Amino acid sequence: GDDIDTLLKNADIAMYQAKESGRNQFRFFTEHMHTSLIERHKLEQDIQSALHLKQFALVYQPKVDVISHKLTGMEALIRWNCPDRGLVRPAEFIRTAENSGYIVPLGYWIIGDVCRALKKWQADSLKLVPVSINVSVKQFQQPDFAIRVEEILKVHELDPALIEFEMTEGLLMEDTAATQRCLEQLKDIGIRIAIDDFGTGNSC
Repeated sequence: GDDIDTLLKNADIAMYQAKESGRNQFRFFTEHMHTSLIERHKLEQDIQSALHLKQFALVYQPKVDVISHKLTGMEALIRWNCPDRGLVRPAEFIRTAENSGYIVPLGYWIIGDVCRALKKWQADSLKLVPVSINVSVKQFQQPDFAIRVEEILKVHELDPALIEFEMTEGLLMEDTAATQRCLEQLKDIGIRIAIDDFGTGNSC
């Protein structure tokens, strides 16, 4: 940089990159960092717009018993067909949604949309099976998470046993006292809990 403002701005960008890499590190500023930051901000804005314009959609992956060949459950998977970007894979936007905090309203929308789908299938006289939903760390850490979930279920008049939350081992290891309280609240509601990516973290 040729002036103080530019130097400070670039130093901030490098510091942000160091923090994202786990802190206690240093990074030298590069133009690529600046480009990445601009792209991330644009993606954050697009996620915000997608939430407002209801551009997200859910697809359902079946879980089938290999012996009986019967449907035993489903997993809700999010899809984003952006007008400008085309079909955006979850791997390309979920982390940005996490870092920006947009994962929280997105997560509540997912729970509500799963409830709406289950009620429609029920009205169509289809056999209902539990639907798994991935829960992010940021969403789980909301102090009113269990209360919000219960409210959504009551609005849709849905049996809580039809909802299963998938959580990673890492999530369950963070702030264990608060985690235990939240799990107990979800258990009292009747929500099913599953461990996602089991065997890759502490259990390994």
